[in-house]
Amino acid sequence: MKKIEAVIQSVREDDVADALCKMKLGFSINEGKGCGGDSKDYTNIKTICTVVGDSNVKKVVEVIAEAAQMSTTGDGKIFVSPVDEVTDISTKKQGEKYL
Repeated sequence: MKKIEAVIQSVREDDVADALCKMKLGFSINEGKGCGGDSKDYTNIKTICTVVGDSNVKKVVEVIAEAAQMSTTGDGKIFVSPVDEVTDISTKKQGEKYL
């Protein structure tokens, strides 16, 4: 399993959320401010987080990148990191099928 975190421009939130909903994925969205590179000005950003099985990582990253892209510097970044285990809180059951 992999955790995918996409830091995107706030104006692209609905596009990315719609794209992930079409894939029937669960996700969370957090808002914040960020700056990158040489910029000293903060911009409004959203961080979208989801966890998927290894076989879905490439497709999910492509979908997020396509939906978030504005073809400008500062469109955002997508980070992928390993997830060792998932536990469903209500049932206490574990494993990828409980994503």
